[in-house]
Amino acid sequence: MHNAFPFFFFKMDKRIASLNQKGIQAALSGDNSFAQKCFLDALSISLYSLESICNLLKLYYMQKQYSDGIDLFLRIESRTSLADIPPQALTMFASCFAAESKLETAISLLHMVHVSHPRDVDTACKLSNLLIQVGKLSNAKQVLVLTNDFKGNDPNILTQLAIVESELGNYIVAENIYQKLINLYGQYFLSYYNYALFLSMLGREDESLKLLEVCLKLVPNAPEALAEINRIKLKSDSILADIYRCIESKNWTKTVQLLTNAKTSIDPIYYWSIISDLPIDHACLVEDIDRLCPNPQVQTFNLYDSNEESNHHLSILEKYIRNQESLISDRAGKPTRFGKQSHEILKGSTNESILELKSKLNRILSSYISSQPLLRRINEKQISKNEISGWAVVLDCGGYQKRHIHPEAIVSGVIYIKLPEDTKDTNLVEGNLILHTHQTKTTITPEEGLAVVFPSYLAHETVPIKSDCERICIAFNLV
Repeated sequence: MHNAFPFFFFKMDKRIASLNQKGIQAALSGDNSFAQKCFLDALSISLYSLESICNLLKLYYMQKQYSDGIDLFLRIESRTSLADIPPQALTMFASCFAAESKLETAISLLHMVHVSHPRDVDTACKLSNLLIQVGKLSNAKQVLVLTNDFKGNDPNILTQLAIVESELGNYIVAENIYQKLINLYGQYFLSYYNYALFLSMLGREDESLKLLEVCLKLVPNAPEALAEINRIKLKSDSILADIYRCIESKNWTKTVQLLTNAKTSIDPIYYWSIISDLPIDHACLVEDIDRLCPNPQVQTFNLYDSNEESNHHLSILEKYIRNQESLISDRAGKPTRFGKQSHEILKGSTNESILELKSKLNRILSSYISSQPLLRRINEKQISKNEISGWAVVLDCGGYQKRHIHPEAIVSGVIYIKLPEDTKDTNLVEGNLILHTHQTKTTITPEEGLAVVFPSYLAHETVPIKSDCERICIAFNLV
């Protein structure tokens, strides 16, 4: 075992220096294969050459060879202590783990760097961002506050702080930070851009558009600002808006005409959502519904049977959900009403119960997609390359989910974890999941341990519950 990381010695080795230089030149000229060989040859001389490690990791990351970066980390870790690995390398290794959704490992590596370099803004921002992704909002805030104490109102740190406060539901605090950012850094693009996203989330879209116009003055033709402007305007002055107005007025002939003409320009999820809103006879004028949707689009699966072991697993999941600090009441921009909705709880989690649940969901989603020709056509990637994202929803008395779709996903669903005793009667309507297809409704009565899976383009909502006891579920997307 090495007591110290000896890269400084080996960095001066002429062979290593030569190989790194050749590798850099090859990478710049587009010969990634030869570049990779050069960096690997350099590491064969010394596995501890920082220059070689970083060059190879940059190449891996550029080519999305994240697993190779992880393999390199494991090789080095097996021969030395983590404390001996330089922070530059740890940061890059963390990026590889994060890209492979191994978020806990990435967080652990970045935490090591942050502890030794608390003033480093880039590390603090990367670490806080990952902590936000796994729902550890208080930890993310602590990281940012510590670095801010050293750096004093750094714009990147303040921006991240505003995001964390927003995720915690502290909207007034978040807005005060955004306003402070603009006052301090009037020419800082991200101050205006992130503030605009925040206002849009709160439904203050006119104010958001004004800030986005400032963004375009600071950075002409900024693609992210243009995309957000287009997204907001999509609701009022686009072909989609015209189509939705026709649907509201039940002008089906005009809807079919507009939809047919705009078929290639509308996102597939929105397109098929509109198809599903049409009466079946009009939908068939646009698409061959029977051929593309031969099987039920809404399917149910009993993930946890009614036995002692299943009840135990559901109880563990319930406890896990209740301990989520990102569980915020009436979270802005979300369809939950009179209830709490968490941040991400499935991606990157190392919790055994969550991993078991994801394994179950992967099996049923694979089976489900194989039965849906339309989804296989919409989904250009293989299912193995997609990822399950999920969040918890806890409904209080009167709580419900308003009608919505999931345009960011391919398949969506829900798994019921805990139900009020007085809503388990199958004759009751309250708490039921309602999915809309061709002017008809598919109604699902929740059961503990039951998973419901459906295409993300199907509009769905829930009937408000009347019970004083909470209803707990996990909603999920295949993204």
